[in-house]
Amino acid sequence: IVNSTKSQVVKTSDSQFLGFTFPGKHIRWHSKTLHKFKQKVRELTNRNWGVSMKYQLFKASQYLRGWIHYFGIANCYQLC
Repeated sequence: IVNSTKSQVVKTSDSQFLGFTFPGKHIRWHSKTLHKFKQKVRELTNRNWGVSMKYQLFKASQYLRGWIHYFGIANCYQLC
């Protein structure tokens, strides 16, 4: 059963789904997704975090690996 209040029919170029947009034949990150990514990286690499550099690099590495595995399917060759 499909929930009609949540479902919609739109052009793919106008849609955003699970952090991706679909302009033309490409898959790209949504601008909100990229903004959240940058904010999280800034948070993880903050000098005032009060933890060792080794721990910061470990946590940043974990986040980046997970992000790349999920969002790596996009065709994004753009400057951040």
